[in-house]
Parts: sequence; structure tokens; C-alpha cells
Amino acid sequence: MVGFGLVYGGPGAVFWSSLARVTASWVISPLMGAMVSFLVYKFIRRFVYSAPNPGQAAATAAPMAVFLGVTGISFAAFPLSKVFPLALAQAVASGAVGAFLVDRIIRKQLGHLLVKASSSQSEPKENAIHSKNIGLLSDFAGPKGPLAAALSILHGGASGAEIVIPVDVLAWGGFGIVAGLMMWGYRVIATIGKKITELTPTRGFAAEFAAASVVLVASKLGLPISATHTLVGAVMGVGFARGLNSVRAETVREIVVSWVVTIPVGAIFAVFYTWIMTKLLSYIL
Repeated sequence: MVGFGLVYGGPGAVFWSSLARVTASWVISPLMGAMVSFLVYKFIRRFVYSAPNPGQAAATAAPMAVFLGVTGISFAAFPLSKVFPLALAQAVASGAVGAFLVDRIIRKQLGHLLVKASSSQSEPKENAIHSKNIGLLSDFAGPKGPLAAALSILHGGASGAEIVIPVDVLAWGGFGIVAGLMMWGYRVIATIGKKITELTPTRGFAAEFAAASVVLVASKLGLPISATHTLVGAVMGVGFARGLNSVRAETVREIVVSWVVTIPVGAIFAVFYTWIMTKLLSYIL
């Protein structure tokens, strides 16, 4: 976006203050993710691992986590009303239903795990329960934003007006995400899941729960934030909770370098494509 703006409109076409906020989010996102995941994992260690009956403690904690997750998602992404008390009540009710269902499933299907366990057996039992709740929050709003803005202007909309993303654009964006995951996504997943720190289902849950919470809160407040940066920071956070040596510094360094490199590379390609499109259009017209 910056490369296109510089070529087409010069430095005055770039909103540098907005760019500064986005750039700051690249630093703030992983820090917030690391801090929240650190606290979530420490909470699990304190109230589940160290509980007299870890299996029972995990079964109790899982519905609580589902309640918080479903309530947050319902309130931030799917509010049925713009009135705050009604939206909050709807979110809490949705969270309560989700927690009730998960509690019933755990006690029905994993009841044989809910027995008094020794300290050496507590982690496998806890992981077996928490692994049912691991999820991944994908953030795909960014790439479709410029496309939606271009379509809006093309159809006569004002450049500063509120943009409504068409359903077909959302569909194509979803297709692009799936295609990317099928072709090269496994490399990203392998790096985050295996090369930063050693992850168990419980640690993965702590990282995912923290990343999702940070992204939802920031999105609700209108703050620019990167889901990928947040998740990387969250994975680092659960590693730091086990000690500084538990995080592979070499992998983290490679990730940060790749983040930095993609910025000028993206700008260069944008300049190149803009130049080609300008020449092509001038030739056609």
C-alpha cells in the first residue's frame, strides 16, 4: 500500500500517522501476546497442575475457558444488538450455553479420565482434556481491505466513506486462505508449532487462547494488530513461562528478520506492478 501510494501520489498520498500506528502494532502485538499467554499458562500450572486432583481441575477449567472464549467472540464479532447491555447479555448467554455443552461432553466422553491422579500422571490427563479446546484464530481482514476500497471507489463511493466488504470478496478471500494453507501453510504451522518452543496441547491452548483474546480486544477497540505477530509472541510467552532457555532464539531471530524483509520487498513489488499497470493503461487508452 505504501509503495503504491508513493509511486502514484508521492509522499503526501501516504497517511504517515496511520502507518506509524500499524508499525507500532508489529512490536506491541507480540509483546501483548507473550504477556497474556505467560499469565494463562502460569494460571494453568498453578490451579490445574498443582491441584490435588489435576484431572478434575482440568475438567472444571475447560468450560470456564469456553465461556470466556465464546462470550468474547459473541460480543466482539457477532453482537445481535448495538445496545451495550443487550449485546453483553447475548454474549454471556452464548458463553453459558457453550460452557454447559462442553461440560456435558467432557463428563460423558472423558469421564474415565476424571480420577485422582498422581503428579506424574497429571499432565497427560490435563492435556487430553485441553486438547479438545485448541483452536486457531485467523485474521484475514487486511488483504481484502484494499480490494474492497478499490471496488467501492470504482462503484462511485467516496474515498473516505465507510466501506462494506461484499460477500463475494469475502468468499474469494476465504478461498485464498485455504489455497495458501494447502500449498505453503504447513511450513508456517510447523515453524510456529515446533521450532519456537516445545508445545504440548496445554501450552498450545494457552498460546491460542491468549492470541485470540488479544486480537479480539484490540479489534473491538479499533486498534491495528496482527494475528500472526500476536500468535508468535504468545507461543514465545508459554516458552518463557518455562524458562528463557526454552525459547529457540535462532528461530525467533529468523522470524523477525523475515518480518522486516517483507516490508521493503512488498514495497518494491508494489512499485513495479504500479509502473507496469500505468504503462499498460496509458498504452491501451
